[in-house]
Parts: sequence; structure tokens; C-alpha cells
Amino acid sequence: MSTRLSTLNLVKRDRHVSGPDRVDRSFLDFVVDGHSLYDEIGRRSDRVSTLWISPPAAEEEQKAVRRLLGLERGDLPGDRVSLYVCPECGDVGCGAITLKIEFAVDDVIWSDFGYENTHEESIDRASYGSIGPFRFSRQAHEELMSLL
Repeated sequence: MSTRLSTLNLVKRDRHVSGPDRVDRSFLDFVVDGHSLYDEIGRRSDRVSTLWISPPAAEEEQKAVRRLLGLERGDLPGDRVSLYVCPECGDVGCGAITLKIEFAVDDVIWSDFGYENTHEESIDRASYGSIGPFRFSRQAHEELMSLL
């Protein structure tokens, strides 16, 4: 893995849809080194980040932030953390794009991206093999998440 540090930013995005049982959704997108992860991995499976803006889901967003900070265990087996979830209900049972997060003294590493749900044991890692790993400054990562 490269020792180069990546940059992480959060950018407001909107998912606009039409049709029954589908809603527009505003959320904060994870942008790594200037590249939207929503554009790279979320949009293709119609998933939005766990950081919803509309409608606000403050309690769920705080749980997501705590998982991203390593203050709570992952929400899926193997301590995996959901990053992009169903835009209709946020339930990982509908399928989620997940990852492993490792915390070192100075770094946070996002790796092992995959697609999974709560009713199948397998994780589709092959479709996400070109994503990451990303190494962030732990201080910058914590400062960004503390803004939420």
C-alpha cells in the first residue's frame, strides 16, 4: 500500500428520482482526492452515503459518524462499516457498500470495499477491487467527522 496520504472531503449531493416508492434524497458524499465515491461506486447500485441530510436522521447519522471514527463497532459482521446504503430506508438489509476501517496512531485506512446485505453471507468484493485502499491523516479524518 502506498504511504501517500489521501484527502477526504464531504460534499452535499442530491439523488433525484421519479417513480413510485422512490424519493429524492440529499446526503453528504465522500470525496477522496477530488473524486466522488458516489460517482464511482454509489450511483451504480443506487446507494447514498450514510450521512443523510434530507430527511434528517440525526440519530442514525451520529451512529454512522461514530463508526467512521472507530468509536462504535461496524454495523455488519466482521466489523465492516456501511458507507453507502439504500436511499429509501437506509437499511443495510437492502444492500450496502461497505469497507474495513483500520486505525493507526497517525493514519486511518479505508480498504476492502464490497457490496453486501444482511441476508447473504457473501460479499461482492470483485466489483469494487479497484477502489482504495485509502490512507488518511487520522487528525484530518477526525477533524472532518467532528464537524458533523
